[in-house]
Amino acid sequence: MKKWLPYTGAIAVVIFCCFFFFIPFRVSRIVSGRCLLSAADRCFTDTSRWADWWPKTSGMSYRITGVTYNQVRISLGLADGNQVAGTFTIAPLSPDSILFRWDCRSAGIGFRKELGNRMEAVLDSFRTFIQSSRNIYGVNFHQTMSHDSTLVVLVSDDTTYPATGEVYKKIDSLEGYIASQHAAATGLPWLNVTHLRDGRYRVTVAMPTDRRLDGIGRIVPQRYVPWKQIEGDVYGGPHAIEQAFQKMLLFKYDHVLTIIAQPYQYLIIDRRQQPDTSKWVTRVCAPTT
Repeated sequence: MKKWLPYTGAIAVVIFCCFFFFIPFRVSRIVSGRCLLSAADRCFTDTSRWADWWPKTSGMSYRITGVTYNQVRISLGLADGNQVAGTFTIAPLSPDSILFRWDCRSAGIGFRKELGNRMEAVLDSFRTFIQSSRNIYGVNFHQTMSHDSTLVVLVSDDTTYPATGEVYKKIDSLEGYIASQHAAATGLPWLNVTHLRDGRYRVTVAMPTDRRLDGIGRIVPQRYVPWKQIEGDVYGGPHAIEQAFQKMLLFKYDHVLTIIAQPYQYLIIDRRQQPDTSKWVTRVCAPTT
């Protein structure tokens, strides 16, 4: 009996090592983040954007193997050449928060801690990414209150998209009229360009004033009741501004808002003084419920 004891001990060690190093174990990590589910889900299921938030220092590469409504399956490539299957799942936690869960099968309990630490780093990176409005929409949109209430407005229909010089001719006309009435402009010029069905462009420029004016000719007064609105600053020319208005519709959808009046631009810089459109700064706004 005693002569079998050394062999029994050796067998036990072998079994333990197999159990410790080779038998797969499930590793799970969960984080929560403040973000609307619809917005986070777009970043989650649009796997082409994963490179934007996947940390380069994670020590893991990934390959997407499947995408469903709220789940993405991946294969992880580790630095030692091993492959680990994993599943990401996203779920609502509250109206403005989400849960993000990652489940993996590690190659033995001995690797659980290292894998778990790497998983936590990836999840933290995703949480940081989705909590930035700029990452979600490309613009740092937020909800605020409008503050201009009396304006003078000039509207025209043009056959081509208005050049910068043409826009500022209209703005100069408004400023000249305001000065002639011994009034003062109280804010930045507004601009809206709407592409009409017949191919023309309706160009609306406006200037806020310190009191109501009667208007003259094509310059007309307008009251603007202070109200809630979406706004965000855009850097770039007409294409970047148009893209921002499209992204604003996603923000409206995510936050269950209704745009109740014509969106517009605040011309923050004088575009005549900055010919490089990439350096334009424009605040896009839209009144909402």
